[in-house]
Amino acid sequence: MPTIFDLYGIDLGQPDEPPPPPKSGLIRRAVGDTAVSAVKGAIGLPEAAVGLADIVTGGRVGKALENEGGTVGFRPKQTREYLDTLYSPEQQAANREVQQAEGFFDTAYAALFLASDEAGFITGAILPVDGGMGTRIG
Repeated sequence: MPTIFDLYGIDLGQPDEPPPPPKSGLIRRAVGDTAVSAVKGAIGLPEAAVGLADIVTGGRVGKALENEGGTVGFRPKQTREYLDTLYSPEQQAANREVQQAEGFFDTAYAALFLASDEAGFITGAILPVDGGMGTRIG
């Protein structure tokens, strides 16, 4: 049996997309996101030191510091994942766009390479930096 909504052509269907989250304030975005990025950057230095020590010891230093069964340990990946949740919704959306950008990291690597001293040995070469578009068929 049709409902009153069907008789009058009123669609009560669900919206295709959820409504956007409310915009964060300028202070929250500027100070909060900068602080989260600074803390994530500070994690990188000890992580690099542990990584270098792991090369020499075959991974034993990282495993020892991780203290997997304990409550306290050095777990930079989990810390970064948690810190990602503290970004403002706008910054989280921007981070997702960068991660989903096709060819972004290849293009960034090429730009960094060309700005380095190693690129001094390249003369008269054309480096196609097109995100793989030149190799696509169809």
